[in-house]
This record gives sequence, structure tokens and C-alpha cells, in this order.
Amino acid sequence: MKIERTRLLTLLVVVLVLLNLTTLATIWFRKSPQQLDADRRDGPKNFIIQKLHFDKKQVEEFSALVDEHRTQMQELREQITESKEQFYDQLKSDAPDTALAYQQIASITQFEEQAERITFNHFKKVRAICSSEQKQEFDVVINEILRRMMGPSHGPHQGPPPMHPPGGPPCKE
Repeated sequence: MKIERTRLLTLLVVVLVLLNLTTLATIWFRKSPQQLDADRRDGPKNFIIQKLHFDKKQVEEFSALVDEHRTQMQELREQITESKEQFYDQLKSDAPDTALAYQQIASITQFEEQAERITFNHFKKVRAICSSEQKQEFDVVINEILRRMMGPSHGPHQGPPPMHPPGGPPCKE
């Protein structure tokens, strides 16, 4: 009986040591939020570099294009966010100014249209730095590139809910 108890305690100590080691390894090897953000941000970039087999010169040119695109898109995202905040601030009133709300929708739409133009021109420039063989591969993977660039949050259910139930009448203003 004493031997069984000793074996049980030994086994328990071994299990606890293994759990502690696993916990420490997880802490040591876990990526920081900054590393995770960089991985997410550079995922599409690295995917393109690998998929298109860019050489060193192309990587430098592509990196400059990516930096330019990110800068332009960041400015637009800030404008879109500000416009959406102003738009939804209309809901704080019992009698929202619908004319102003529609102007804000038009403004948001213009910013988003501009973002699409910037992205289109960005990829036009990326394709221009490709060799003939790379252009063929680019043409095959462009949609996957765009999905990776936009991330998982850009699925079919993005944005605010519709103004009226699907198939139902619009809300009265």
C-alpha cells in the first residue's frame, strides 16, 4: 500500500512538472501582440513575394509599393471612420436629419470608391514589376491575394445591419 501511494505521488509530481514546463514553453514561445499584428499585416505581402518568386530587386520595389499603399489606405480608413461616426451620430437624435445622413452616405461611398481605386492601381503597379511568367501566376492568384489582404473580417456579413429586414419594407423615416 505504501508503494502504491509513493508511485501515485511520483506520478502526480511528474505530471505537475510536465504541466509547468508546458506552461513555461507556451509563455516563452508565444508571439507578442505586436508580432501577431505584424504577421497579419505582412501575411499578404509575404504570400505575394513567395507565390510570385520575387527576386531581391522586385522585393525592394514591391516593399516600396506596399508602404505607399498602406499610407494612402490608412488616411482613407481614418476619413471613412470619421464619416461613419458622424453618420451614426444622427441616431442620437429623435429626429435625425435624413438629408445630412444621405450626404454622409455619399461621402463614405466616395471614400470607399477611392480606396478601391487605390488598391486597383497598387496591384496594377505590382503586376508591372512582374516578369512574364510571374504575371501569369499573378493572374491566377490575384483573388486569393485580395482575400488575404482584406483578412477574415471582410466576409459577406460585413458592416452594419440592413436598414430593413431582408424582403421586408424599408423603415419609415
